[in-house]
Parts: sequence; structure tokens; C-alpha cells
Amino acid sequence: MELPILLTKHLDDVFNFNYQKFYGTMSEIKTEVEYVIKTGRQLVEKKQVDFPRRVSQSLDALKNLYNKLGSQISQSRKNLERALKVSAIIASDLYNHSLTITALYLSTCRAENTGYSY
Repeated sequence: MELPILLTKHLDDVFNFNYQKFYGTMSEIKTEVEYVIKTGRQLVEKKQVDFPRRVSQSLDALKNLYNKLGSQISQSRKNLERALKVSAIIASDLYNHSLTITALYLSTCRAENTGYSY
């Protein structure tokens, strides 16, 4: 298997492993965040907190931050996927150029040793 393919596969595997791990953590936290927001809203509705407006604003902020984090994760995944595609192209081009340069070098060496080129 060509080096660029191996490198691309390795980067893709690392990316997917880390993304799945991070996404799994976010999924676990989601249930807890939703529970905190739901419970907090109930406490505000029942007026069981000293500062209902402040608590409600804090719950809104928590929800917004969680949603913002989710969108940042999605955007980061898209950026990383694009970067992986570009790195695969660069690795392939680099490998092909190195093969061409090596072939030219060997051809030059043979021509110098024999007095004529192929």
C-alpha cells in the first residue's frame, strides 16, 4: 500500500476515534444538561428559588452555551474533514513527486556513468 494511503488512513482513523470519543462525551452530558434545565425551569415556575429571573437567565445561558458548543463541534468536524482531504492530496502529490525526482536522479546517475542517457 502506498505511503500516502497509509498516512491518510491513519489520520482518518485518529480523527474518527477522537471525534467519536468527544461526541460520546457530549451525548452523555446532554442528558444531564437537559435535566438541570428542566428541573431549574420547574423550580422557577413554582417560585421555589430566591431570584427566579436570575436563575432563568442562567438556565438560558447554559442552554445557549451547550448549543453553541454543539455547533462549534459540528463546524470543527467539517473543517477537519476538509483538512484531511487536502492532506491526502498533498501527501499523494508529494509521494508522486518524490518518485519522479528519484527516477530522474537515477537516470542522471546512469547517464553520467555510461556517457549517454536513456
